[in-house]
Amino acid sequence: MRVWALLLASYFILAGCASVKPLEVDQLSRLKSGKTGVLALDSTKKLIYNNQTFYGVGIANTANTATYEGFFDSEKYISEAFSKRLNERGLQSVVLSLPASLRTPELMKRYSVGKKVMGGEPSDIETKRALPADWKNFLAQSGYDYLFMSEISGLNVTTSNFDTTKAFVGTIADIYLYDVKSGALMWSATLSGAIPGTAVTMKSSPKEVENNDFALTKEAVSKNVDLFFVVDAPIQKGIDVGMGLRSKN
Repeated sequence: MRVWALLLASYFILAGCASVKPLEVDQLSRLKSGKTGVLALDSTKKLIYNNQTFYGVGIANTANTATYEGFFDSEKYISEAFSKRLNERGLQSVVLSLPASLRTPELMKRYSVGKKVMGGEPSDIETKRALPADWKNFLAQSGYDYLFMSEISGLNVTTSNFDTTKAFVGTIADIYLYDVKSGALMWSATLSGAIPGTAVTMKSSPKEVENNDFALTKEAVSKNVDLFFVVDAPIQKGIDVGMGLRSKN
């Protein structure tokens, strides 16, 4: 458990970027009565395998990657997971499918110009991350009032010599909520899936997360999304508390 605690702390430190304040009561009311499109973006579509060997005086880390593009549709799966949980909290959300014309390399590069920098202030984020006009027009014409978007860069699969039966599959996600009419960013946060809650059980190899149509990967992604909503730590507030969807107990 001590090792898992060290790994957990490292993920929280990486994801410890403060979000903007919770939505106001009237904003929440409009959000729940409007139509929200849910979009997940995965910039790398890769599994990043990290094996950490702990010694008395340090840690040795070995890493390699494997692509899942064409085998596991992470964007669709994550979008569906977010939409399900948002609807459970009173929103009217549906998974959004952007046409290929809005996902060209040029447009995606232009959209990423203002990508949130770890540790950046919310005011900077609001200035840099206005909704692109192309997307704004498409969303408005399609009847959407809001866009809930998440961005990840692949999935990390972490194992250690202290427990060879567990693999932690996690990711750090940038979360954005946009008002389609104005194009303004309403809320954002950088959140981390964390151990041990997102660990999966393996028999002999972390590569098992790729077996059976990525069944263990899907299990872990679902756990990550759950955690994005409910986490309530000093250095990161999940969607429930941070956005104000559910009050803190």
